[in-house]
Amino acid sequence: MPITEIADIDCDDQITSTDVLAVLGFLGGIGAANDPGCPAVGEGHGQPQSAQGTLPLHGDVDCNAKVDAMDALGVLRMAGHVTAVGAMECAGS
Repeated sequence: MPITEIADIDCDDQITSTDVLAVLGFLGGIGAANDPGCPAVGEGHGQPQSAQGTLPLHGDVDCNAKVDAMDALGVLRMAGHVTAVGAMECAGS
């Protein structure tokens, strides 16, 4: 799966500060409502985070099977066009 799909938290086909805020909100325990068909932060595409072996998780841009502050930093870097994301993918997805 392309990393841009994992980082586009609100599924609007753009990686912006809104996506960064959604990851930070998740980390702070503040949930955000996404459009139907768009997984919440920490959910696998079609599966909850608690399911064993479900990858990739929505928002897990470093592909380590958890959503944490490093993922928020990764999304921020993508939103600010500091990190090139064209060839990035989670392995095995």
